[in-house]
Amino acid sequence: MALFGRRKPGFSKEVSMKPSEIPGEFSDALDPAMRREEAEPAAAGQDVFDYMQSLPDVNDPFPPSAPEEEPQPEPEKTKAQLLAGFIRERSQSAMITPKQLIAQEEPEMDTLLDEMAKDETCKDICSVQGQKDVYFYSDELMAHNYAKIAMLTLEKDDARTVAEMVRFNCKAFPTPTPVYYFARQPFFLPKEQMEAVIAQMQGDPAYQDIRVCTADVNGEKYLYSIDLMSEKYARALANANGRDVAAVDAHDGSPGLESASDAGGAVASPGVDGAAVDIDVDRTRLFTRGADAGSRPAAVRDERGVLGEVRQGKRAAHVHLQGGGHVGP
Repeated sequence: MALFGRRKPGFSKEVSMKPSEIPGEFSDALDPAMRREEAEPAAAGQDVFDYMQSLPDVNDPFPPSAPEEEPQPEPEKTKAQLLAGFIRERSQSAMITPKQLIAQEEPEMDTLLDEMAKDETCKDICSVQGQKDVYFYSDELMAHNYAKIAMLTLEKDDARTVAEMVRFNCKAFPTPTPVYYFARQPFFLPKEQMEAVIAQMQGDPAYQDIRVCTADVNGEKYLYSIDLMSEKYARALANANGRDVAAVDAHDGSPGLESASDAGGAVASPGVDGAAVDIDVDRTRLFTRGADAGSRPAAVRDERGVLGEVRQGKRAAHVHLQGGGHVGP
């Protein structure tokens, strides 16, 4: 039966043909499979390598990649470049390099320093001049101001260190510098030592511009330079800073612990049991560092009175305000 029903007369005609009578376009002679079968008996006894050699050449659409170039050995560094690398390593560890230290290791120090100054690969090496020595550092790894502070602390001239930092803060920010600022890293000057330094500066003509003012709101002492800031302006800034400082006292009646406020207004207090308590200016955040769970409650107060108490939880502390509610992280 035809696929589309009964065929009409004259529509198609069946013809029987021999293979030799089939036109070339329909002949099996053009079928690659049939031609391969005919060629296989001839190639059956042929060596594989000879057969591959007999195949026609074909253009490879994916030519082999160029051979990788062998890495060239780095040129040997000069002594000046090695010295610069030594200074960079110390700068990365937050240390400046005194000239005396270089002289102990290298007898031709002056020649090396001249070569290092002329070398284009050592342009990051800078120096800061102290009263006792010259100190080198990399400005890619250490800020210029930090290098200056490190120089002052290395020379152990406390009066000059305090005066330089007070003048810098008055000029750059501007702001007076609280005395407790110098109890922190990298100065580590305790309160008693700072009192001696202030007395020394008051009797030294080189530091007659350094003055002391006291914040009215908390009695904290501040230092400023009269050449860069008036007393009235310094006192106003000290009072504004003092209003942002919160004191943390233990409930057992122990003396209040000192608190500190940085230039951004954030308050950092030692807290109870050695825990550091941080409170921001508007009292919306509070968290502790290094406190164990179950620490004693502490009172949080400012010049307006007690706000509430600090209760240490497992992971953070919360301020429970008077009248209900709490402030936490």
